[in-house]
This record gives sequence, structure tokens and C-alpha cells, in this order.
Amino acid sequence: MKTNQTAELLLDTLRKKKYTITFAESCTGGLMSSSFVDASGASSAFEYGFVTYSKEAKNETLGVSFETIDNFGIVSKEVALEMAKGAIAKSRADVAISVTGCAGPGKDDEGNEAGTVCFGFIIKDIILSEKTHINGTTRNEIRENAVEYAFQRIIYFLNNTD
Repeated sequence: MKTNQTAELLLDTLRKKKYTITFAESCTGGLMSSSFVDASGASSAFEYGFVTYSKEAKNETLGVSFETIDNFGIVSKEVALEMAKGAIAKSRADVAISVTGCAGPGKDDEGNEAGTVCFGFIIKDIILSEKTHINGTTRNEIRENAVEYAFQRIIYFLNNTD
């Protein structure tokens, strides 16, 4: 499924549940927010998007602790969770998706391979995180595939939780 179709499906799912969503992005650089607002009527479910690329931005904007970054690395499930929690706290949304990863090319400063991506997902009181490999031959392809992956995962979670 293409991201614009997936964004429309996500918007429909959020509307049915009367939920709002926020995004906390690093490696996708705002692409998640941009892709979501491509869906007509996105304003009914979306108010905030945070792009926090550096560790300082993650700390200052979303409250990600430097201790978490130092202990687990910037590309970690722990950082992704703190990003999602910070986005929820700042936006008062019902749902959050966060993403931090290495889009490449090559390895990042911490030795993560291109395509190593961590996500945080929050739906009300349900908090999940995962680390996965996103396929792609270019930096932009990895970023686009990460957005598609995140949208599909949150739709799945929304449809399978009460």
C-alpha cells in the first residue's frame, strides 16, 4: 500500500475512534507529518509534529534524557519511547508515533547499519516500542519505507486494542 493511501486509512481509523495523533521524528525529518497531512481532512486528527534531529533537540523539546541517550544510544527503543512520551505530553494527543534511526548511507556514528530504525507507539495507556530493519537502497527510500511501516503498525494497533 502506498503511503498516501495508508495515511488516508490512518486518518479514517483515528476519526472513527475520535483520537488525535502526534509525531516525534528524527530520521524521517518531518516526512511522517508531511505524509499524514497529504490526507484531506488531516486537521481533524492532527495538531502537532516534532522534528528533533539532534540529541539536544530531543532533550529540550521532548524531554528525552541524556542518560537514556548515553546508556542506550540515540537509535534505541528507549529513546523512541521517551520521544513518544514527550510528544504526548506536549500535544495532549491520544496517539503518538516516534521514530529514530539510521537512514544511511552507511553506518551512523554509533555503528548502526542503514535501515536500523526504532519506533515508539502510544495509544492512550498502551505503550510499545520496537527496533527493526527498514529496507531501502537510498536514504529517501529508507525514510519513506519507515513512514509506511509506522503508519501500518499504528493502524494495526488501533484496530486490535480497545
